[in-house]
Amino acid sequence: MTGHAEASHGGTTKPILEIDRLKTHFFTRDGVVRAVDGVSYALYPGETLGVVGESGCGKSITALSVLRLIARPGRIVRGRDPSRRTEPARPLRSRDALDPRQ
Repeated sequence: MTGHAEASHGGTTKPILEIDRLKTHFFTRDGVVRAVDGVSYALYPGETLGVVGESGCGKSITALSVLRLIARPGRIVRGRDPSRRTEPARPLRSRDALDPRQ
């Protein structure tokens, strides 16, 4: 992943959050809604990230996806935080979100 934030740190600091090509889709009877389709960013210590955009552009779904709180019929179909884990994240059930041991 390349970008302004990574370049400004010269690769010496690891990001505290890195999202790579996140895709979250909703599978409905009427078809697939691609709510988030390829979002990537890195957040480094001391930085603040602001997400702005038009109504319905995917800001909330992006945040819910990062937190792994997408409810059915939604599903994260691609994307991970490579700084956190190497295996694919398992989907969380709503009760898991309230359990800090998960």
